Order: sequence, then C-alpha cells, then structure tokens
Amino acid sequence: GYDYSWTNARLWRKNRRNNGNNIYGVDLNRNWNNHWAQSGSSSNPSSDTYHGKGPFSEPETKSASDHFLNVVEKSEGAKMVLAIDYHAYGQLMLRPYGYSKSKPPTEAELVAFGKGVVDSIRKTSGLEYENIAASGLYVSSGGADDWFYEQGKARYAYTIELRDTGRYGFVLPASQIVPTGKENWNALVWGLTELEKQVG
Repeated sequence: GYDYSWTNARLWRKNRRNNGNNIYGVDLNRNWNNHWAQSGSSSNPSSDTYHGKGPFSEPETKSASDHFLNVVEKSEGAKMVLAIDYHAYGQLMLRPYGYSKSKPPTEAELVAFGKGVVDSIRKTSGLEYENIAASGLYVSSGGADDWFYEQGKARYAYTIELRDTGRYGFVLPASQIVPTGKENWNALVWGLTELEKQVG
C-alpha cells in the first residue's frame, strides 16, 4: 500500500490485498482483533474502511501483533507499558476506547498521561494537540490502540494524529516534517521519562 501510494494513488490508505473483481485493499487499522467488524468499519471491499475477511486476516497486522506478544512473553513477566500508533492528521492525542463511547477503567490515568504528552508538544512548538477519547472523533472498531490496551494489556495506549488541523491535511509540506518529528520526539522522551518514574 505504501509503495502504491507513491506510484499510483498518493492518498491510498489500505494495503494491497486482492479482494477480487479488481478491488484491492484492507484498512489495517480496522483489522486488529479487538471488537472487529463492529462500529465504524465496512464489510464492503471497495470501502476505504473495509475491515477484511477476519481479524488479523492481513499479514501486516498479524505479524505486528505476534511480534509484540512475543516480546512480552519472552520478557519473563514484564508487561507492555506504552503503545503509540502514529497517524495523520488532526493534532490529536486519542486514547481508548475507539470502539465505544464508554470509558475504560483507567480513564483518569490515560487522560493525565495524554495531558503530559500534549503539554510537551506545546512547549516544543507552541502547537496545540487535543487530548480526547478516540470515540470522540468517531467510533471505530478493530483499531490498534484498543487492541494494545485490552489484548496487549498496555498501561497506556494511544493513537497520535500528527499535523495539521486541515489546512494541508494529508499533504503536509515537507518543511513541516522535521518540526513534526521534533515535537513528537520530545513528547516521547517526556513519556519515557515519566514511565521510568512510575515503573522504575
């Protein structure tokens, strides 16, 4: 899908799964095994939000999830602490849940950590990222962040929607790539420092 976005359709968002009848692609962020094929995804292979034939039907999502679970399994009791899925665009810090408007049991912790991240971004660049529940944007099931939180048991799991808020949208000028990286790198450093304080 990424290669195809450079050679054929710049804003292509799915992988290149051959669905038959000259229809291609599965939306990988609706293919994770967490409330798969429920709200906010499509069973129509032509749709940009097509969730695939089954949870983890795609090699990309299956290999990524297997990798993370394997790392945890080999860590002799260690637990996943932080998972971030980077997307564009919107300048948003999205926390679970995406599949439901209900609040997760650790809502207060997720809000507080998210606030620290957006505060760090503001200190770096002056830009505002909004700290909200993913379902506050729209309800969507089968996402990576909800899987990391529920199946992966990550203490903190988020989707960060990078710059901007709509002026350029998905076609962000090259001049903003490095500044976007810097503000999010500094936020990640803040987050890792905070986690070190929490877990030692």
